[in-house]
Amino acid sequence: MRALTKAMATVAFLAATVLPSYAQTNRTVCSFNGRREACAVNGWADGTGSVANIAVTWLSDGKQTFYEVSTDGALIQEDNGRPTLGSWRREGGSLVINSSRGNTTVIPW
Repeated sequence: MRALTKAMATVAFLAATVLPSYAQTNRTVCSFNGRREACAVNGWADGTGSVANIAVTWLSDGKQTFYEVSTDGALIQEDNGRPTLGSWRREGGSLVINSSRGNTTVIPW
């Protein structure tokens, strides 16, 4: 639990400088484990203009998932409140987030 708390603090502190930001919610199509679905994406930028936090609302059921990305990886906060660590990478015009639980989310970004 201590390692998770430290990881959460590290992820919250560091910002990835290679990601653009959205000033408002962007309705688009995301995917979860290969299944495409309409979603609303909202990102918050830190003072340098790099995104540290991304919220995805899945429009079919209204559930939200929050992603904090940094140079150290990703912290995923599921709609049930369960935190999960993961990794991320840029792929074309998308952000691909892989969780330690084996799930993959693709967000156009």
